Amino acid sequence: MKSIAFKAFSAALLISTLALPAHAAMDFSKERSTRMKAMDSAVNRILSQTGGLFAYEPKVIDKALNTLRTELGRMPETFPAGSESDATKPNIWTDAKGFQAEIDATLAQVERMAVAAASKDKEALKKETKTLQKSCRSCHNTYREDEY
Repeated sequence: MKSIAFKAFSAALLISTLALPAHAAMDFSKERSTRMKAMDSAVNRILSQTGGLFAYEPKVIDKALNTLRTELGRMPETFPAGSESDATKPNIWTDAKGFQAEIDATLAQVERMAVAAASKDKEALKKETKTLQKSCRSCHNTYREDEY
């Protein structure tokens, strides 16, 4: 009787430990999605300021730039080993230096946007924001699965 109970307990323990990494990966996937949505919203706020539809408000742009800096700065911690998902390509982990270089290049682009924003040149900011979007696409093309 003890043998059956022990085997059942062992099986349950094994199953629960195998499920943990999948659960952890799902949590990171949700966190990544939240961060991406925050960055997308920040870019859209900046573009709405440069498109002429809304009055140009430096505080709105500064807040959006800070969101981009914060979320990009935290991006590496949302891709720890073992957090693979259907949306990620394995090269995020096998080419960690390349992935970090993409993040660094994107952060540098955000700083170029900040310079344009400080000059209050809407067209320059719009141009730099479009370049940021290209940087985002480049990273996604390299490290994100196509169907996502």
